[in-house]
Amino acid sequence: MKKIHAFLLSISMPYNIVIIAAGGQGNRIGSTLPKQYHVLVDKPVLMHTISAFHGIANKIIVVIHEQMIPQWQSLCKEYDFKIKHEIVVGGKTRFESIQKGLRHIQDIHSDLVDENTAIAVHDAARPLITPQLI
Repeated sequence: MKKIHAFLLSISMPYNIVIIAAGGQGNRIGSTLPKQYHVLVDKPVLMHTISAFHGIANKIIVVIHEQMIPQWQSLCKEYDFKIKHEIVVGGKTRFESIQKGLRHIQDIHSDLVDENTAIAVHDAARPLITPQLI
């Protein structure tokens, strides 16, 4: 019995991490407010996107433009948004932002990453993703 128990402890469970790229500036929609912060039905688009991954991803990492962090924190309070997520300061480009998200995982959560870990990257302004697609 002890051999079976030891074997079960050595099996790694799958771990799902999502990096949500939320550093866009909203230039194409002609607004001073990036589209991920615009309200869609009852809350900002980014909250819908995070909600889509809640319960599927074990860790949600949101990469945000540094100047938008206070606004995001204010929106979370205003909308009583409680889904746990981590904020990472984005880079100058989408590539740099995703790279910073990956470095955050490597630096802070390396103990969670092994051959069973799945890391997804998703755009904040794409809130209509379904659990089936994820």
